[in-house]
This record gives sequence, C-alpha cells and structure tokens, in this order.
Amino acid sequence: MKLKTIASAIIISTTLTGCVVHVGHSNAADIELNQELILNTSEVDSLFVDNGAGSIDIVGIDGQQDIKVMANIWTDEANNYKLSLTKSGTRAELIAHSNQSSWNTNGNSSKINLTITMPQKLALEIDDGSGSISVANLNNSLTIDDGSGEIKVSDVTGVVKIEDGSGGIEATNINGNLTISDGSGSIEVADVTGDVKIKDGSGELGVRRVSGGVDIDDGSGSISVVDVKGFTKIIDNSGNLRVENIDNTVYIEDGSGDITVRNTKGLEINGAGSGQLYIKEINGPVSLDN
Repeated sequence: MKLKTIASAIIISTTLTGCVVHVGHSNAADIELNQELILNTSEVDSLFVDNGAGSIDIVGIDGQQDIKVMANIWTDEANNYKLSLTKSGTRAELIAHSNQSSWNTNGNSSKINLTITMPQKLALEIDDGSGSISVANLNNSLTIDDGSGEIKVSDVTGVVKIEDGSGGIEATNINGNLTISDGSGSIEVADVTGDVKIKDGSGELGVRRVSGGVDIDDGSGSISVVDVKGFTKIIDNSGNLRVENIDNTVYIEDGSGDITVRNTKGLEINGAGSGQLYIKEINGPVSLDN
C-alpha cells in the first residue's frame, strides 16, 4: 500500500499580504494535504479564483466578512503545488496550482479541490482548467472561464457570464442577464429574470421560465424552449426543436430536425431544412420560408 500522508488543517489568517504555500519537484500524487486560508474583505469588492485542476465549490453568505477557503490537495512527495490567497488593490486573488504531471496509484492526477465561503456582495471571477464548479447565493456579477467539467450556478443576483470548453452546465434562479458560450455538453437553464443568450457547439439544450428574451445559436443537439416572455430567436444547425408558451414573436433558422411550435404571439421560420414541422396556437403573424 502506498503511504498516505494527511496533514492536519492549517489556519492562515491574512490581511494585506495574504499567505503563500509553494514548494518544489514532482513524483506520484499520493499525498493528501488539507489547508485553510482566511482573508478579511475590508476594502475588497471582488474575488478572483485561478485553479488549474480540481473541483471548486463556492457559497456566498450574507453578513460574512471574510473569504474562507478549505483546500484539499493531492500532491507528490515533494509537495509540488502553489496555494495563495492575497489582496491586490480591491480584488482578492486565490491561486491554486498543482503539478499536472503527477499521478496517484488510482490513476488520478494531482489536483486541489477548493471549498469556499465568501460575502454575498462580492463580484466573483473564476478561471478554471478542469474539474467541477458549483456557485450559489451571490448578490453580484459572476464570470466563469472553464476548460472542462460540470458547472452548476444557482441563486445569483447579477450578470452571469459562462465560457466553457466541455461539460454540462446548469444555471437556475438568475436575477439578471445570462450569457453562455459552450463547446460541448448539455445545458439546462431555468428561472431567469433577464435575457438569455447561448452559443453552443453540441449537446442537448433546455431553457425554461425566462422573463426576458432568448437568443440561441446551436450547432447540434435537441433544443427545448418553454415559458419565455420576450422575443425568442433560435438558429439551429441540426436536432429536434420544441418551442412552447412564448409571450412574444419566435424567429427560427433550422438546418435539420423536427420543429414543434405552440402558443406564441407570432412565428417566422427562415430556411428550414429537413424534418417535420408542427405548429399550433400561433396568436400572431406566421411566415414560413423553406
């Protein structure tokens, strides 16, 4: 059995200069460490998180004054990783980088899993290489740039922007505009009070209960859009399309796949390709250009 070393939690409190843990070489990623970082957010208005590999779980807490980080680190015998939480101007910066060439006996590479609580009022920006991301309960803007891994975002009051290479995306209870650019993977969006704009390469896509408008540009995969108040525009290359209960006009450009449209205030279909077309309860002008 490989030796497994577990270091007890180290609590590091930071003010202006923060804390840095950084040491040198690589081998098998069989050593587990746990560390805690704390930074007071006096005169801080945002948090930037840069994680190379590992999961990120962030929850905003009303009234909390500090950023608190629990880091679960898988590394090699030389402890080859960098972990820091510092302040730069009015921005807090959390950097978590592990040696990506190290692997453990289970075939997993070195990584740093982050569990974070933070003040709800701070803006949040995440730059992540790989690993799942979960963000909940924020009262400010959220920006995510992710290479791969599942993303879940819920209960955010503010503008949300997500750019993702691959992996499923779920965004619910967004009080603001939502923009998603995704390479591949399923997308589920529900309960948005602003506008929704999605550019997707491939994967199933579902949008429900949007108070603003919806703008979708999709490469392949089925699309479902239901219960939208604003103008709805869908450009779809391939895959079945279902649009229902739109309190506005619907505009569709389609390459291939069946199209079902029901209960809208108007409908324009331009350049529909192959597939069946079903329309019902269109309470406005209808324009069909094949």
